[in-house]
Amino acid sequence: MGRHELSPIIENSEALTLELETCDPWLWTFFRDFHYKTKSISSTARTFVLHHNGRLVGFSATIKQMGGGYRAHRTVILPSWQGLGIGSRLSDSVAQLHSLEGERFLAQTVHPRFGSYRDNSQFWKPTEWNHNVNKYKIESWKHRRANVKVKLQVPKFIYSHEFIGPQDEAAGEYFRKHRMVLY
Repeated sequence: MGRHELSPIIENSEALTLELETCDPWLWTFFRDFHYKTKSISSTARTFVLHHNGRLVGFSATIKQMGGGYRAHRTVILPSWQGLGIGSRLSDSVAQLHSLEGERFLAQTVHPRFGSYRDNSQFWKPTEWNHNVNKYKIESWKHRRANVKVKLQVPKFIYSHEFIGPQDEAAGEYFRKHRMVLY
């Protein structure tokens, strides 16, 4: 898949150029302690790392979706890089890479800022599960197959979207200029 560049982010009047590339899953070990959900990733995950001048910035993993396509599995931006809009750019870029391969791409989150970004983005559309409230969680694939659910103490508001990417030339130009540059 090679390297890809996310569009520059302006930080302190300087453009910040980030590079995205596929990586070995073991790189997850540098990011797992910063993920809110779990410390593991699927053994079947496709993994991507984001870096700036050789310094780790972010990580994304995707897995095959039942019924076809892929879905976001883990997205992490290291704490010192958070708050710059990097997470949404990483998500858009990974989704676009799958889209360019002809794959459908879905994403779900409980993070309000991340979910709100997708709610308002022209590159994502809500799925039928967007803005649902989950009262139960499923702990594992074994539980999923057995239909075992664990009641949550605090229900979670879910954001659920499908990546549709740029829909016209103007949106494509915006995407290339502000979200991701392919080379």
